[in-house]
Amino acid sequence: MIDLLSSCIEGDFEFSGLVGSEESVLVECLDSLRSIPLLKRERASILKDVVVKALSHRNNPESDLALSLLHHLSQISPINKIRLHSEALCQSLMDYCAKQTRDKRDLLVLDFFESISELGLSFQQAADLYRNSIQNPGLAISFQRLFTKHLDSHRSYLFLPTSQHSVSVDASIINCTIQFWFQYTPTHEQPSSSSLFILNGKDTLLTYSFEKQKFLVSTSTDSVTFEAFVFEPLRKYHVVFVHKEEKRRSYIDLYVNGDFVQSINLAYKKSGRATSFDIQGLHGMHFELINLLFLSERVSYGWILLSYHLGPLFAGTYQGNHLERCLSEKSKLVMDLKLQENMDGRTSKDISISSSSILVDINANSSAEISSTIHWKPNLLLNSLYSIGGMAVCLRLLETSKTSNSLVECLDFLFALLSKDPVSKQEFEMNSGYNIVATILKTKKPFLDLTVLDAILRFVGYNDTSPIDSTLANALAYRILIVDFEIWKPGSIDHVGDASVRDTFKFLLFQFSVFAHDSRYNSYNIQQLADMKIIKRFVQAMKYGLFEEGVLPLLHDTISTLVRNNPSTESIKALSLYVVYSLRVRDLGGLQKKCGLTVLRAIQSVVEDPTLMSNLHGYKIIMKSISTKWILLLLDNDNSDVVKTSLRLLKRVLLFNTKLYKSFADESELLLLFKLLKKWDNNFEVINLIMTLAFGKQSLSEKSQVVMPEFLVLVNALLSESELDSETISSYVRKIQHLLESNMSFNMVASNHIQWLQTFLRLVYEIRNTHDSSIIAPYKDFVGELFKAKIERNARKTESLAVDALHQKFPAIFTSIILPEILTHLNELEPSCRTRFISKLLSRIMELAKHHLIEEADYYSVLERLSPILNFDEDSKLKTTKRHFCDFFTELLVKATVKEKESRGTASNETKICCSVLMANQRLFSKYAGDENLSVIVASLFQCMTLPDESLSSLALNCLRIQLMNDIDVRSVIACLSSNSSQRAKIRDYFKKFLSLNDEEIRGIWDNDFSLRKVIDEKYESYLLHVRKQQGKLVTRKVIDEMAPSRLSDSNEKIEKLYSKDIILLSKTIEQAETKKFNRHIQDDMDDLNYFIAVFNDIKSQLPVENYKFAAVLDSTEGPDRMRKRMIKQLCLTEDDIPTEESPGLEYNELAEEYELLSEQIDVDLVQEDKNRKILRSLYVGDKIVEMLNVTQILGLETLESIFILGQFHIYMIGNYFMTSDKKVVDLRDAPPNERDSYVQLITGSNSKAPSSQHQTKTWELAKFASISKRTFLLRDVALELFFIDGSNFLITCASKETRDGIFNVLSAKVSARYPDTILEDALTLASSSSLTIGAKLVSAITSVASSTTLSSLTRKWQKGEISNFYYLIIVNTLAGRTFNDLTQYPIFPFVIADYENEELDLTNPATFRDLGKPMGAQTEKRAAQFRERYDASADMSPDSPPFHYGTHYSSAMIVTTYLIRLKPFVQSYLLLQGGKFDHADRTFHSMVKTWYSASRDHTTDVRELIPEFYYLPDFLLNSNNFEFGHLQDGTKVGDVRLPPWAKNDPVIFVEKMKQALESDYVSAHLHEWIDLVFGFKQRGKHAVDSLNVFHHLSYQGSADLDKIQDERERNVIVNIIHNFGQTPIQVFHKPHPRKQVHTKVKFDPTKLFELPLSIIDAPFNIDTIEFDFVKMEWRARDRFTRGSQHLKLQLVGRNSVLMNHVVFENVRTSMISALEILNLDEFVAGFEDGTLQIYRLTSNKLTSLRNAQKMNVRESAETSWVRGSEEVIQLGVLRGHRSRVLQVRVNTFYSVLLSYSEDGTVKLWDLLQRKHMRDITENGKLIEISNQHALIAVVDRKNILRLETINGLLLLEQPLHEECLSITFGEANLNHSPSIEHHQWNHHSILALGFRGKIKLVELMLDQDWRINILREFSMFGDLEITSLKLKLNLELNGEGRVIGRGELAAASQNKLMIWC
Repeated sequence: MIDLLSSCIEGDFEFSGLVGSEESVLVECLDSLRSIPLLKRERASILKDVVVKALSHRNNPESDLALSLLHHLSQISPINKIRLHSEALCQSLMDYCAKQTRDKRDLLVLDFFESISELGLSFQQAADLYRNSIQNPGLAISFQRLFTKHLDSHRSYLFLPTSQHSVSVDASIINCTIQFWFQYTPTHEQPSSSSLFILNGKDTLLTYSFEKQKFLVSTSTDSVTFEAFVFEPLRKYHVVFVHKEEKRRSYIDLYVNGDFVQSINLAYKKSGRATSFDIQGLHGMHFELINLLFLSERVSYGWILLSYHLGPLFAGTYQGNHLERCLSEKSKLVMDLKLQENMDGRTSKDISISSSSILVDINANSSAEISSTIHWKPNLLLNSLYSIGGMAVCLRLLETSKTSNSLVECLDFLFALLSKDPVSKQEFEMNSGYNIVATILKTKKPFLDLTVLDAILRFVGYNDTSPIDSTLANALAYRILIVDFEIWKPGSIDHVGDASVRDTFKFLLFQFSVFAHDSRYNSYNIQQLADMKIIKRFVQAMKYGLFEEGVLPLLHDTISTLVRNNPSTESIKALSLYVVYSLRVRDLGGLQKKCGLTVLRAIQSVVEDPTLMSNLHGYKIIMKSISTKWILLLLDNDNSDVVKTSLRLLKRVLLFNTKLYKSFADESELLLLFKLLKKWDNNFEVINLIMTLAFGKQSLSEKSQVVMPEFLVLVNALLSESELDSETISSYVRKIQHLLESNMSFNMVASNHIQWLQTFLRLVYEIRNTHDSSIIAPYKDFVGELFKAKIERNARKTESLAVDALHQKFPAIFTSIILPEILTHLNELEPSCRTRFISKLLSRIMELAKHHLIEEADYYSVLERLSPILNFDEDSKLKTTKRHFCDFFTELLVKATVKEKESRGTASNETKICCSVLMANQRLFSKYAGDENLSVIVASLFQCMTLPDESLSSLALNCLRIQLMNDIDVRSVIACLSSNSSQRAKIRDYFKKFLSLNDEEIRGIWDNDFSLRKVIDEKYESYLLHVRKQQGKLVTRKVIDEMAPSRLSDSNEKIEKLYSKDIILLSKTIEQAETKKFNRHIQDDMDDLNYFIAVFNDIKSQLPVENYKFAAVLDSTEGPDRMRKRMIKQLCLTEDDIPTEESPGLEYNELAEEYELLSEQIDVDLVQEDKNRKILRSLYVGDKIVEMLNVTQILGLETLESIFILGQFHIYMIGNYFMTSDKKVVDLRDAPPNERDSYVQLITGSNSKAPSSQHQTKTWELAKFASISKRTFLLRDVALELFFIDGSNFLITCASKETRDGIFNVLSAKVSARYPDTILEDALTLASSSSLTIGAKLVSAITSVASSTTLSSLTRKWQKGEISNFYYLIIVNTLAGRTFNDLTQYPIFPFVIADYENEELDLTNPATFRDLGKPMGAQTEKRAAQFRERYDASADMSPDSPPFHYGTHYSSAMIVTTYLIRLKPFVQSYLLLQGGKFDHADRTFHSMVKTWYSASRDHTTDVRELIPEFYYLPDFLLNSNNFEFGHLQDGTKVGDVRLPPWAKNDPVIFVEKMKQALESDYVSAHLHEWIDLVFGFKQRGKHAVDSLNVFHHLSYQGSADLDKIQDERERNVIVNIIHNFGQTPIQVFHKPHPRKQVHTKVKFDPTKLFELPLSIIDAPFNIDTIEFDFVKMEWRARDRFTRGSQHLKLQLVGRNSVLMNHVVFENVRTSMISALEILNLDEFVAGFEDGTLQIYRLTSNKLTSLRNAQKMNVRESAETSWVRGSEEVIQLGVLRGHRSRVLQVRVNTFYSVLLSYSEDGTVKLWDLLQRKHMRDITENGKLIEISNQHALIAVVDRKNILRLETINGLLLLEQPLHEECLSITFGEANLNHSPSIEHHQWNHHSILALGFRGKIKLVELMLDQDWRINILREFSMFGDLEITSLKLKLNLELNGEGRVIGRGELAAASQNKLMIWC
């Protein structure tokens, strides 16, 4: 084995001695060799055999050495890899790796396979690898790892040391550029100095050499090395040398990988011109040149960046206008940033180069070879991946991932693909790829760890090694994959506790800060985040409850960072509204409230951030965005943290905008604050924060100014009406004491602000009444200190508010609270100040006493404190004051004694105070009281002596004794007591005894001496009377009354009104609005989820390497003659209720079930849809609503109530919505029943399902809107049918005729498209102009229509044979209101054949046909008699109802669905009629002969006619969907329809024979008779009776006016009869229909063609195809890559670029274009070497195909300075399935299908409307063609057999051709892109032209007993010309007899010759 391997190696190398050695020994041996061993050329098969043998011998040292040696040889030299690689070798290694056990040897083989596969895998190998990875993700060969590893593979020219290449040029070497991509691999040879590039003129001008891993440039006289950069081996480099001249000096700039490296000055001949550009190999290395451009211009830095970022696979010439589409998002960003950093005049503005400046263009991506080099041209795995599915493969692998590691692998694979392949990126984004990834990830929550997050972050631009360099390069992916927090939220409660999950989510939040703050590109990143409305996304995520409590601190920091770095009103508003919402919304777990508080604190942290304040503009934005109204809403909360934070915010807001203080000065604002903060009156932190609001600085200090004392008043008010918590009020007094001592501004407010003083004193009063002395004492001290200071300032006249003024304004308060504390501190005052105060005080007291009655209790403490001062103060200025004091004391003593007497001794405290004062200040009283006062005092003391309280009595007596002992003038006092001398004497004696008697004795005398008692009592009473008299005139002043204004709670009603208006209502409004927004997002998410799942399912279904279950469905798109032939595939997502036989295929049921993604916290009850917005989401981008109304779509037998929208560019219908009378859009389920269409509800009835919540949107382009016709529904003139030129149409019904007519008028003005089929256009114009008035002639209703569109003109065309019988019947059905869209009004076709039993069908025998002049009920005389009897009987039995012949109809929904039961969607309608089950098998449509006899002979209940499908669609006769219809009574299983013998059991033959019969001479001669019966004058009246043609009267138009029937039951019955029985068509003709004049069909006459070509044209190229130019009416030759039409011109330019109407579409794919074809006005298809086909459109707006709802998921091209032009080419779809290069593409524009053929012989059919695969044709094809008229597919296979089959794959024939066929075409009367359509009936089925070597054959496809080919004519060529292209155009001309005959125009091509026969 080793010897065999050695024979495949060049040179003499011996390796057998290494058998059994370790691998390291082999490596050492290879490294020691003087030269690298190279494998010999063309030994791949031998090497493969060696590998296979080695793989089969396990545990064999020689085998191990062989494998290891080959692996290492392929590693050390690319030449070895090229010579070793083969598809067979890769397959052997793949097969081995699939079964390996992963030991050391197996890992070596795996590494070997992964290495060798760099040169490519076949389609099948890539597909097998993919399938294996899907089915068994644990395989050793990781599909994603392998492809990721080689996605950046390249093609190159491998220059050996002996390689040389020279290109002739003519250019100056000044101001030129050399740009190239290269890499090199060292060999074992010693590197030597050698030249790489040489610019030669007459002499060598410049030489670029590569030495010691550096470039050097030399001239004949100078040499300079670029020392700044070292090039490493095995790495790709992009190098640009820019030659420039500046200031008469020559420079060469070196750029490497887009970065400037070095500039050198080099002297060279400026006048020298290069005549050649030479490239040479280098010694000691293999130099790989990937591409090279030598330009005769000096390029800009922008161009250098562009060429680098386009990458080594770019094959264009930089002429395209939209090269940015070839760049990844990261590349675009890097370019922009670098261009901004290097603004040097022209760098960022000009990235274009002139095509004429390209002197040398070498690119290894082309197929061109360079002699003496090895062309390294691997089959790029990138292309293999794209051909098997591209991005869909990545998504599918991602979906099947089961571990975190596999998820990361798949994500890296996907992201690598998107970064390296712009085509995959475009397809991915246009198919909402990122959203699909997000949807998949949501199902992988258990595996979403930090590694997964890191993978995504790296892709979007996060730099984990250097976070500071992180840039949001892919904002679209970031928004969808990162900012969708639902992805990353733990999937269950179990996962919440998982540390890795928590860490992942925390890092998710952390990275926002990196992008927004830490990155040096944070300004750019912030803008990107702002554009994606990041804050609103956070808000929505919080509403979803996606942030667990544990991450809230990080959430706080993230939001703070985002807002701080991008302050915006929008962000603050969103956050503010959320906070209000979160604090009010129903929140069982409390998470919303916690999130709301977090956001609130984040706002606070931003506002308080000192760094933000330096950004004045941003700070202003934020502060202006925070409203005080919002803060007031927050204060209405039960959370103290919310309130405290809100108060801090309020402080900041007020400081920012001091004008706002004025609003709080208003009483209403204070009242509102009082209401909101009342609950926090015992929370001192809150109290303290309220206090800070009053100051003009953030923190309180000595210099802080009180700017808003109302907040201080508010604090007092709150506390005074609180529960007076001891701790709170104690803290408060300490606070204000501190402020009083330290803050002058507060001191002034406390002293002078009346409202503050009033509220504070009230607080003191309340505390005094409720707390003990320890609590009240500090407050008393405060009052004392406050007023002491105030008195001093009053004395200095430094205060406006005098203490005296306060006393006057609030005497009760002053006396009760202030005065006692002043008196306590009075001694601390200066004497003069004290004297002044006391004198004013007593004056004021006495003065006030004249007007007010003060509560005496408040004065007693004043007595106590004031008397000692007056007693000891000898200031003469106080004499008057002392006298006033004594007067004041006397009055108080009297009042006290009165109270004592009245209370019987229970109020002794006040009297005792008086006695104490009297005793302590005897000198004061004796000196200043006066005799009168003293007498009253004595009298009062005597009153106390008699009181029960002995202590008080004793105290009073002691006072008397002291008075008598002092210096008072007793005589004067006694004189005041009595004027009677005897009494005076008696009193005097009594007083004398006082000093010697004890208390009892004194009392005894008092008690016994009445006269004494009387005298003293009289004095007392006299004074008391005087006092009471004075008091009667006074106004009582109580403390509580004076404090009343300070009680904010007294304004309760006003407060509640304000609270209700400003707080409750506004909060509720915000909550509702935010909830509505939240629910809108929920609905959007649900809609998007369904959309993305549907898109993903659709993408997966188109993977050519998957096997899903499909059903065949008849498409509603119409082709020529309105035939619906297209059977399309419908993906079976779920099982329906249709019984089927078991069939293989992958079930798809699990797909939708996997994606139940929305969080469980969503409250469905809260969902209130905003339908108007939902409607707008369904519109295309840029479209606007013109009209909107309710309609009902008629879908066969089903109805779908919808909203019809006429836009500016599209028509829309959105199902299950309803617009109410007040213009609100609601769910159909919620629509008012009385506003819905009652008739639609009647026919749906109880069988109808409840209206779905699904709202499918259908759209049609107005540019394709061709016609509109009025129609009937349920015989009501309320329907419309709209037609479009692409073959689509639909039927709608309105609630009333007026509504229908209104929208008809609007839509008629919107018809803009023109049918190339003028007859159909005339018919539809005629139908749209008709009034449908019953009883009037239809023709009379259209007299205003041009003659070309009259009914008679259409009939004349038929008479002349210009229209076939089939098409004329279609036209008449259309005019009669029959439509394919309504099964109750389906087009009617006649039974024409009566023979269904003979082996052959004789169309020349009249007996073969039914009697077309009689209805089906009269085909036999016996049946006719039965129906006549019925008619007579019905006339007798129901004289009130018109008689009828038939109780059933010839056309009804049941009849139609019975015929079409084997097709979807008709089977669903059948089951709807049958209650969900198939009828008994014997009653199904299973036999043609039985159906004929049933309808014509056997059953009087069956008079059915046929439907159009019998004449063109054989597929409806086959049970291709395997429905289970059961068994007949004889046991026969019902499947396909049993056909008559003459059909040879072939549905194609049957339908063709039916068509031949319909177009036969007999039917042509009698068809008018049948038309008279069904559509004409025999439909009604006497002629109908005579013709046995009368049906139930309710089946006729105008028989009943449903709108006038009042009885609901009667109307219901009639509606059901009309809907189920059948409806007679509108009567089109009222006179006998004319006969057909021309029965013969057009015959193609091949003899009309000249024997020799009429012209031979030499083209300057080899002709690939021939086109007909309808403008110049001539044939055009096209080469392989040129196509043209009237509107579109295509040409392949360069290597892989397309010139499309002067727009260059450059570097279309990395795979080369292999085929081109035009599809329509602005679309074309390109086939590629990798087997894919892509459909493109030239457009100026790439978003026109997007809905508003999907616009946000697609990236719009940024308007950068390096984007040029307006029009661009966009990709519309990818068609995958071919396994090799696409060679031929054929298009049928009439049926919108495409036929393609690839190099391996595979032929496939594609649907151009849905851009999907329809079916496979063959795998052995060679030539392909498809006919326009019949959509017949012709394939010539490699065995030279011609195969013809229908569009749906039914075989017509297989015909050996016996000689090699080189070209094939159908003869067509109507070519693609023809401006008009011709409808003559030809007598042949199809004509074909076949090209051979030296001859052309014209053949006819004929049907006799079977299909066969008949040769019509043969043309011989000159010599052996190979006819490689053919076109045959069928034309009409008149012969000499005036008859139309057919002739052809034949165009043929051979090499460069175009030959034309006429």
